[in-house]
Amino acid sequence: MTTPPAWVGRATLALIFVLLLSVGRSGAGGGILFGYDVKEFPLPRPGGGPVGIAADAAGGIWFTERDAGRIGRVVNSSIVELDISTPNSTPLLITNGPDNNLWFTAIDGNFIGRITPGVGIDEFPLVTRSRPSAITTGPDGNMWFTALGRIGRVTLNGAVSEFVVDEIRSMANGLTTGPDNALWYATFDHIGRFTIGGESRTFDVGEDVAPGSITVGADGALWFTVFSGDYYVGRLTTDGKLTKFAETQSEVPEGPQFITRGPEDNLWFTDGSGQLFRINQAGTITSIASFGDDSGLLDVTSGADGGLWVTETSANKIARVSALGFNYVQLGDNSGPAALARGDDDTIWFTAYSANRVGFLTPNGSLVQHELGDGVAPFGITVAPDGRAWFVGQDNNIVGVISRAGELIQYAIPTRDSYPQDIVRGPDGNFWFTELDASKIGRITPQGVITEFPTLTPFGDPQNIALGPDGNLWFTLAATNMIGRITPNGTMTEFPIPTADSSPNGIAAGADGNLYFTEYFAGRVARITTAGIVTELGTPDNQTYPAYVTLGPDGAMWFTEDFGNRLGRIAPDGRITKFDLPLEDAQPLGIIGRSDGTLVFGLFNAGRLATVELAAAEPTRTRGVDPTPTRTVPPGSTPTHTPVLPVDSCLGDCDDDGAVSIAELVTGVNIALGNSVVTTC
Repeated sequence: MTTPPAWVGRATLALIFVLLLSVGRSGAGGGILFGYDVKEFPLPRPGGGPVGIAADAAGGIWFTERDAGRIGRVVNSSIVELDISTPNSTPLLITNGPDNNLWFTAIDGNFIGRITPGVGIDEFPLVTRSRPSAITTGPDGNMWFTALGRIGRVTLNGAVSEFVVDEIRSMANGLTTGPDNALWYATFDHIGRFTIGGESRTFDVGEDVAPGSITVGADGALWFTVFSGDYYVGRLTTDGKLTKFAETQSEVPEGPQFITRGPEDNLWFTDGSGQLFRINQAGTITSIASFGDDSGLLDVTSGADGGLWVTETSANKIARVSALGFNYVQLGDNSGPAALARGDDDTIWFTAYSANRVGFLTPNGSLVQHELGDGVAPFGITVAPDGRAWFVGQDNNIVGVISRAGELIQYAIPTRDSYPQDIVRGPDGNFWFTELDASKIGRITPQGVITEFPTLTPFGDPQNIALGPDGNLWFTLAATNMIGRITPNGTMTEFPIPTADSSPNGIAAGADGNLYFTEYFAGRVARITTAGIVTELGTPDNQTYPAYVTLGPDGAMWFTEDFGNRLGRIAPDGRITKFDLPLEDAQPLGIIGRSDGTLVFGLFNAGRLATVELAAAEPTRTRGVDPTPTRTVPPGSTPTHTPVLPVDSCLGDCDDDGAVSIAELVTGVNIALGNSVVTTC
């Protein structure tokens, strides 16, 4: 948990109760499920016919224009186009190469193209008239492509070789490098495996079917689409075990087309009706966005911004769909939600730092906030097994405990002006907290007895604290650039961080038995073993300021970048992905996961809680929101009820007569279910 910047105000607001509504957004080209953001980018010239699409190493989006013989690029929400010198070349599919150039196939031009950003396009002719189609980086670091009856290789300096593969009886639009370092392709009636040594093998996937696109999932299996015959999405393990999803389901009405691994480790695919679908590793399929059956939706790729980018061939557009659907609960302007904690029943408690409030959000969507009075500045928070929340007050130097009904007890910290920062329940049943300005770790019993332990290094500025998998308490020391460990009996150890002045902040235990922490000034996340060995992850970016980190319900570590205005995700395999937030300058801070697969985080500047459903978790969950949630009202308080919608809003009282009629209520329900657009109100 991080200390808010010094300029953050501490205004006090009235008590607010909010009913969370999940309402669909309408976006360009079709319906949007809940908070998924959609943007479309029309091509500047007509008749382009975009087909293939890929992201480069710097996060740029490149695509082919099949009908116009051009290459396009999305730059700052604008499209720049490059003409290919060979006329009627018909560029088809495109990918990012290991040399950070873009490589594409030209099916009619019969060459492989290489785009060097800022330089130009090179063309490498093929030996035979084989009409190249799919292209990918091979296990040997060269580019590999499919063609009629062939698989080919192009070295990074343009030397071409082709290998006859009798099993490729039609054009193969799918090619990827598998986890076994072999090339896997999709063609008529089968999925094929080809090694760089020339060995081939086929896997039957059904009679008279046409597999199209293929990719590797986070589970290490090959995922592919079948776009004719029996429509389905297939999962094939490297030893040949086949699973079919949605073979006869209406969710794939026109046949799946292209598929890719998404930034949040689900699989995403397009279909012939112009819909973009998400399928998680358990095979659950969800339609996320519809562009219309006249859009010609085709290829899909993951962007570095946490979105899915698609080509609309017939509509002559490129589109972006956010991989995460964001929904919001309004806490009130200047509330400053900071830290979050989860109770055993999935209730999320939070501190509203600037408004001097503590509140909770129940799994059914009810929100309750309790006024604490002026001069508290609550920050760190945790939840006891009895459902009460324990928190620290920075301005009045206390540890507080509050019940759902608002019954409050406060315990004064012995050291004056200690500026307590974070708190967690220890394995001993006591609560452990950090004292930033006093450079101490505090322990408080459930009865309120406080013991303080000075850090080994003076002026260490302990920030956040977490329970480690070893049964000890682990904390960050921002000023001395160390990670600390304290046993329940008070024995302390400190471990240095390799990068100087990184200012470690948030810390949380991972699923792998290690702890993860953010380096606020260094702009990265690091991992520490329980033996104290530190590994720094990813590429540093000192403009992002990563703050909190938590173990998500999908098994990944999630963190917030409060000035980067993004969420970050560290997959179990170590891959790091960032997700831009749709609200500008929201300053995400505290973050926590629920067991139903929901991720909840606070937006300090926006005065909101945000929720995201992580489909990759595939937990046992209850979908939807209770239409009549129970609201707990603290004694002596008068609640007000304010509906909150993700972006557009319908407050129910459509004719502003001061009352909500049955007809208006039905309208609001239809909007919430996505059956009507917001303007219906």
